[in-house]
Amino acid sequence: AWCAASTAALHAAQAEIDALNVFPVPDGDTGTNLFLTMRAVAEAVEALPADADVVTTLRALSRGALMGARGNSGVITSQILAGMAHGLAGKRRFNGLDLAHALDAGTKTAYKAVAKPVEGTILTVIREAADAAVARGRVHRALLGHLRRALRLDARRPGARRRRAAHAGRGGARRGHPREGRRHGDARLARG
Repeated sequence: AWCAASTAALHAAQAEIDALNVFPVPDGDTGTNLFLTMRAVAEAVEALPADADVVTTLRALSRGALMGARGNSGVITSQILAGMAHGLAGKRRFNGLDLAHALDAGTKTAYKAVAKPVEGTILTVIREAADAAVARGRVHRALLGHLRRALRLDARRPGARRRRAAHAGRGGARRGHPREGRRHGDARLARG
């Protein structure tokens, strides 16, 4: 789904990206090259069986990009995707932070593949996207950690098991007002 959505988005923005194209040569084909490269990626992934695992899908994604790369932007995109595949290698499942780190790995692979990286190009876009994704992923991971610790601490409080059992026995909070279905003595739970 991601490949198809990316291909459609690039197709929609193709002319706009072509018009922005000024480096290394103002040949006006970056949007076209990105679209064609991504279409090759999508075709490689679509050719996989529906039950293909993550590793197989990542390999197809990377190979499709490499074989279908068009122009400098296509080659750089293939390097980004190859680095991402390498960054997720061995993972059968991954979360948002793993994906953010893979994007960072893809960025580093792309920068290494370019002899003289120039800012203000696709390299800058992917670097800033990776930096933002990693930062956001770390914030979400930290928040999740705080929530888990708070739940563990609450579970250790005297009477926690009894309160949960009583709450579950009443069907928990029902739709409507959050205190609906609770007795007066349980009002402290609604306040935190």
